[in-house]
Amino acid sequence: MTTGIREAQPSIRTFNTANHITGVDLDIRVVDQGMTPWFVANDVIKALGLYASEYRRLDDVEKRLLRREQLGLKPGKPMIVISESGLYKLIMRSDKPQARAFQDWVTKVVLPAIRKDGMYVAGEEKVSTGEMTEDEMILKAMEALKAKCDRLAEENEYMDNLPTLSGISLIGPAGATVGLCCS
Repeated sequence: MTTGIREAQPSIRTFNTANHITGVDLDIRVVDQGMTPWFVANDVIKALGLYASEYRRLDDVEKRLLRREQLGLKPGKPMIVISESGLYKLIMRSDKPQARAFQDWVTKVVLPAIRKDGMYVAGEEKVSTGEMTEDEMILKAMEALKAKCDRLAEENEYMDNLPTLSGISLIGPAGATVGLCCS
């Protein structure tokens, strides 16, 4: 069965960490698969000063092997990429100074904002330092909410366009999970 929707070919972008929260000047490659970022494990390990094998401690769903040809690169050794949650786990496990600034930002800024306001808007800590006015902050929050609404509307439209699964029987709890009964 086809839905008429093809998954986009993954693309790769490079971010330089200079002048960002970690204060470390390194390039980190990020592979975009759909709306999900996957981080090149070697880049993350290097940025955090961890041993090369550290990513192996992540859950299987937090790491995957990616062939270079999938990214339009020359054939070669496959790349190991890690999910966003895998990235956060590695950052929180690290005792290195490179990770300390990020750990502090997550635990002192982001998590308290989520607890207090139910959300974190990138850069909201700049209001207290005077780098951003409250009006600029509100505008940024509204833009973030609009982007989220647009993304949810797109996902909703995708779900509405999926073919109906009438007459299909799924075995076990998988069918019940999606509201189908076994007959």
